Amino acid sequence: CGGGGSSDTAPTTDNPPADNNPPTTVVPELITGDAPIGVDASAATIDRVSKESALYYSFAAEAGTSYRVTLQPVSRDADITLLDNQILSDQSIVGFAQSNGSLADVFYDAIDDRTVYIEVSTLNGEADFKLYVNRLSTISTKLKIFVTSETHNGSLASDTTLIGSNAIEKADYICRTSAEKPDDKEYKALLVDGLYRDAPALTDWVLQPDTTYYRIDGVVPIATTNSDAIFALASQGGRGSDLVNAVGLTGRQVWTGAADVGDFFTLFFSNCGGWAATTGSKGVIGISTSSSSTALGTTTSDCSSEHAFYCVQQL
Repeated sequence: CGGGGSSDTAPTTDNPPADNNPPTTVVPELITGDAPIGVDASAATIDRVSKESALYYSFAAEAGTSYRVTLQPVSRDADITLLDNQILSDQSIVGFAQSNGSLADVFYDAIDDRTVYIEVSTLNGEADFKLYVNRLSTISTKLKIFVTSETHNGSLASDTTLIGSNAIEKADYICRTSAEKPDDKEYKALLVDGLYRDAPALTDWVLQPDTTYYRIDGVVPIATTNSDAIFALASQGGRGSDLVNAVGLTGRQVWTGAADVGDFFTLFFSNCGGWAATTGSKGVIGISTSSSSTALGTTTSDCSSEHAFYCVQQL
């Protein structure tokens, strides 16, 4: 995302919206440096939004810089919408998240200097919240991995609602359209079938060699691949080290298909028959909150079960 939207100047009090009641625009606290999402912005004031009237904020985004906008609810749920360059335009929405009683984040990469607007609303009568912006760094080449909230059984190939000519492409489609996707970069599924995606043969492989991957905030590292472009974990014959941090904060079981997470080799009976069966086969799953070998495999599941996917950002 970033750099899109209209180049029109946002409405001001001299050029108000049609209801002649222009929103209040203020500048939220801008926190510099790479700060984790969980940091409480003590300098941010507590604001209150009502169901009848959304609140609008703005901050000056600098070209070549990455930002994370965070909504921290204090009471009840609130929604956050990032508007790129033109306030009150549903054509310029960059991102959206619902708080659900926890932190909600929108990421934005600015490719030119512009003002970014933020809309905070609620479906409740009133909601108290803090809003703050982290200036992460210059737009980074840091590659990210996220966990989908969407799940699927082991038969991806037969699902005609998913776009793709094979099961792996359909898993990539889930990554591409996931509600958890943090930006507009390309992501592919960390999923193997030994044919269309294979780690030992590097067939359409999703990881880069000797590269550190990060959580979606681009700050917290997950692990660094070796020269074979895999996370060779310590529990697999001492060929590597465990992950620095788990991929996810919310526990989910994730399809991988890795019969051996030491080299991500796969077998017909570890990938639900090429991700085409729900019966008579098993599929290997990882645990998203694990930082050991169980993050990527060692456990099998019935292929009729529904599990999530790891999605890896591509260069």
